[in-house]
Amino acid sequence: MYDQQPERPLRSIREHHAPDGVPYILDNHAEGMLLDEALRRLMHTSTWADIATGYFALSGYALVAEALEGLRELRLLFGESRVGEEIARDLRRERYRARTQALVERLLAFLQRPPLDGKEAVQIRRYGEGGGGPGFFHAKAYIVQGAAVVGSSNFTANGLTSNTELNAVHRDAPVVNDFSAWYERMWNAPQALDCKAELIAILRRSQFGDFPYTPHEIYIKTLYEYFKDDLEQEAALDPMRSVVELAAFQHEAFQKAQRILRRYHGVMIADSVGLGKTYIGKKLLELFAYYQRQRALIVCPAQLREMWQRQIDESRIAATILGMEELGRSDFPVAQYADAEFILVDESHNFRNPQTQRYQNLSRIIASGEPKRVALLTATPINNSLWDLYHQIALWTRGNDGYFREIGIRSLRQYVKEAETLGGAGGALFNLLEEVVIRRTRAFIQEHYGEMTINEQPLRFPQRAPLQTLRYSLGDTYHGLFGQITSAIENLELPAYNPESYLLAPSANDKLRALTNGGIVGLLKTTLLKRFESSVVAFRRSIHRLRSFQAKFLEQLRTGRLLHSGAHRRILRLEEDDDPVGLDTLLESLEVVDLARYRMAAIEQDVAHDIALLDTIMARIDPLGPEADTKLHCFLDALRSLDTAKVVVFSYYRDTAHYLAAQIAATPDLAHRRVAVLSSDTPPRERQALIERFAPLSNRTRIRVDAGAELDLLIATDVLSEGQNLQDAGYLINYDLHWNPTRMIQRNGRIDRLGNPHALIQISNIFPTDDLEALLRLVERIQARLNAINETIGLDASVLGELVTPRTFNTLRELAAGDESSLIYWGQVSELAGNELMRQQLLAYLRAYGAELVRDLPGGIHSALRRGQRQGLFAYYRYQDRHFWRFYDTRNHYSSDNRFEIHELIRATREEPRAEDWLDAAEAERILEVLADDILTTLHEQRGAAALGQTLDKVQRDLSQIVRAGWAAPGVDRAQAQAVFSALRIPLPATFLKDLRAIAARYQQEKDYGLLLALLQRLFDAFQIASTPTNALSPESEPLTRDDLELVCWMLIG
Repeated sequence: MYDQQPERPLRSIREHHAPDGVPYILDNHAEGMLLDEALRRLMHTSTWADIATGYFALSGYALVAEALEGLRELRLLFGESRVGEEIARDLRRERYRARTQALVERLLAFLQRPPLDGKEAVQIRRYGEGGGGPGFFHAKAYIVQGAAVVGSSNFTANGLTSNTELNAVHRDAPVVNDFSAWYERMWNAPQALDCKAELIAILRRSQFGDFPYTPHEIYIKTLYEYFKDDLEQEAALDPMRSVVELAAFQHEAFQKAQRILRRYHGVMIADSVGLGKTYIGKKLLELFAYYQRQRALIVCPAQLREMWQRQIDESRIAATILGMEELGRSDFPVAQYADAEFILVDESHNFRNPQTQRYQNLSRIIASGEPKRVALLTATPINNSLWDLYHQIALWTRGNDGYFREIGIRSLRQYVKEAETLGGAGGALFNLLEEVVIRRTRAFIQEHYGEMTINEQPLRFPQRAPLQTLRYSLGDTYHGLFGQITSAIENLELPAYNPESYLLAPSANDKLRALTNGGIVGLLKTTLLKRFESSVVAFRRSIHRLRSFQAKFLEQLRTGRLLHSGAHRRILRLEEDDDPVGLDTLLESLEVVDLARYRMAAIEQDVAHDIALLDTIMARIDPLGPEADTKLHCFLDALRSLDTAKVVVFSYYRDTAHYLAAQIAATPDLAHRRVAVLSSDTPPRERQALIERFAPLSNRTRIRVDAGAELDLLIATDVLSEGQNLQDAGYLINYDLHWNPTRMIQRNGRIDRLGNPHALIQISNIFPTDDLEALLRLVERIQARLNAINETIGLDASVLGELVTPRTFNTLRELAAGDESSLIYWGQVSELAGNELMRQQLLAYLRAYGAELVRDLPGGIHSALRRGQRQGLFAYYRYQDRHFWRFYDTRNHYSSDNRFEIHELIRATREEPRAEDWLDAAEAERILEVLADDILTTLHEQRGAAALGQTLDKVQRDLSQIVRAGWAAPGVDRAQAQAVFSALRIPLPATFLKDLRAIAARYQQEKDYGLLLALLQRLFDAFQIASTPTNALSPESEPLTRDDLELVCWMLIG
């Protein structure tokens, strides 16, 4: 029995060893010899070695490299049939180190040693096909002259040093010979296949090898790894039966929009005009409202309601349609729409001003209840500045400035501010745009998609004839009075719009209001000049209206009434034809003031001065009739040349539009033309009827339009410039100067659309020949004063309206000369594009060569590209599903994460050769580690921010403290208090902050805690606000280490 054996004294097995000091048992325990040291000693006295191992690692080679290199012959037999894959994976996991690269170079040199005496110095084979079957090879043996080490250790660093192993060292000649015979049998077995060339290729092609990867391979690998997940997700999307047919490029946008909406709850589809954004939006509605049965809300301009109603009726989509004008009501019932789950906003650029009632009401709808998905459609997301884009995106970020922290944008507001400072240059917004904006231009679609079809029918763009400029004399139209009239406009004082400048003892706030009102005066003068250029009729009406207002203002002032800021804005809208409110009604609402505070004599003197100037202008322009209107006759001549063709005519002002229609009817040889006017005073249903009568084909009119009722000439204001399909027409005439280039693009897009049946379209602009430059200089002077005021105090966006920017003046000058380059600029708006170009570059490669080549490129590889203007290192790191591109400028020693700039630097063709590595491995390693540390810092900051919670406005923080401090008091409904507290702890849009400030002010006055809870509860209940922020980062518990970052690839740029 084993338990009856006599006790024997135990002695250390390490006491038994040969003269060379190698023990007979090797188990890697710290007090004994490690296997790597034993192998070095055994190989020192041998000229050859035969090694059998289940696995091989570069780390194992590193420990005994010098000893191996001292041998004349080495045979290495692997047991892992997928040894190539294993080694490649191990090399991919390795961080880039100069010493690792040197080690790989050393191993390659060793493997490729020249033969000795006609015999290969290094031979490598792998045994069997793996998988644990009969051929599985799991032996471990290290055989040299006079000794054999047999046991459990693989040829890896762990196997040779740190794992607890059991290896026996055999020195008896018969035993060693038996092991050698066994090895010979295994080496020559049919399953033992030569894999040395494979190993050399893997090492050479790894990130540490010397394979000369081209810049194009690094470029394509970058794109492939960056888009791979997106492409796989899109391919995995369930194809749904659909009645909404899309062209290929539209379907790609639909798929991308789905992905963006899932991640960010919001997307902006900003394709250029005429590319079918409506159909992409309709497909999203079909997905969310029809298939997923979500409650859907469509927000659009009033003139597009009928179009959207028709679209959803055709597809049996249940959705509520809400006109933007309805949203502008101060008593708009927000709670009625708070349960919407998917919101589509068409022509979303109309929500670029957060001060407007329509913006605030839509913001409340989106922020109410559970997080919603929001799709914005616009061809012109930027009108005045990058802040236009910011405010539209802010609709769905719900007041969370750190919404995009996960993609490296710590503060959305600061990010846009910095981009605005740079003027949008260099793709300053690219990292944001590629995440949430889908933007393709017509030229992009034509270049990358070629022939397109819908329902197997070809789909083409019309060709645009060269831009036509029609000339007339502005001076002759006004009978040589140009200088006198424009001088009079510039010299108007307009005290009615700036009474604060006449205060005897103005306060600081009064002085600020005076500056603001000075901006309003400038805007009014600009509007008068616009109407002056538009038509004598439009200008005449403005002068009469202004003269009447000045007189009535003086009457009201003598009774103690003054204008207020709301009245200012209504008068400006009245001048722009957007507001039907009359002056008499407006004057009745003026505030009563103390006249003793004002310099009344100065006010009366300046009003009298203005009335005299206006009387002079009226006396000069009232006699002017159409017979001397050179602009009108230029227009009529153009119509004659177009014979019976359908023509769209745009004017800024309805007075001008009606004037043109009347003059056509009064012209004998044009009176047969079937003409209609469409402007802001045309009822919505009548608008739709006129559109269908003018363009029945484009609008797929369901009721047949009789030939006698079909229109061939439509004169419209910019109420028609958005969203309408008018491509039955092949001609468009812009009657006025383009004071807003983005509106010009929208106008042109009514006929310059995909699917236009005309092979060629013509767009014409009417420009004055003689006084254009003088007019532009005058408007520039007024705008310069307005801009100075804005820079001093920051005018309210609702006051500024659509600024006439320096770029606008350049555009007008270029268009007058027939130069269309500005059209291209405004169409693209400072490279306002996402990553579509990058994506198309990859897709073109995959179509031509397939995915296998790029898929097989190892991780961590690099190349070098010659770029004379910049010098540095590009690195692409990945952490889970997060992608980090960095460029380190080695001349100026700074790093950039702007993917637009980086893409332009690394973009390479197949023909571009690889440059020499101009940076040594140690310096490359240092830079790669600097960039990796920067990325880790960013990730740690994001985790820290997630743990701390999102940034809250001061009023939310203050109210939170008050609520929390009081909920333990007797009689307090603690559950209610905690629910209110939770709702206060999520970022809220600015529109709700106003409500909170009012509640906080009331609490400070009354100190009634119960009332405070009731008011907060009422607010949160009304808009279904709960603690459910969108896109909130969740804290992660596992610490990040450098090994969590994977180096995908890198490239030297120089």
